[in-house]
Amino acid sequence: MDAQGEWAREPNLATLRSAHGHLRDDPRQALAEFGALANSGSIMSLVYIGYIFEEGLGVERSPLKAEEFYRRAFEQGSAEKNDPRSMYWLAFSFLKDSRNRDQFDKAVQQLERASSLGHLHSTRKLGKILMAGHLGFGKFLYGLWIYVSTAFRAAQLAVDDPTSDDLLDLPLE
Repeated sequence: MDAQGEWAREPNLATLRSAHGHLRDDPRQALAEFGALANSGSIMSLVYIGYIFEEGLGVERSPLKAEEFYRRAFEQGSAEKNDPRSMYWLAFSFLKDSRNRDQFDKAVQQLERASSLGHLHSTRKLGKILMAGHLGFGKFLYGLWIYVSTAFRAAQLAVDDPTSDDLLDLPLE
């Protein structure tokens, strides 16, 4: 599914974009808007609420609440609907406990799925994992290649289509 189709599933895309625009300058307003959207069925709003709690934007930082919202997005079908953004943030929450190999493997699986759908942030994160040697040293060069090529693809997208929905994603870390 292309990015256009992903965003078309949102119940109120204009409000989602507005809330996203408030994330840095007025996170409490963003949280209120995302909360209303979540109540009307927006899966992406759940992902963004998770991000707000993960980063402590206008609220007390809470990894537990962040994971709760990421999981809610996942459970409401974001992965089944091939929503790579939700897959990315769910993977990110799995990576929080880097000592747990089962969680790590689940994260890699989500990143691979999202990357296969063209999600730039997932591809970049997967490249970083491969370069770090977590999946064997033999994967280092492949990880380096996808990490660097993703940066070029993102730069090209920013030049070709600066309004692309693919550029709406939140920062990686």
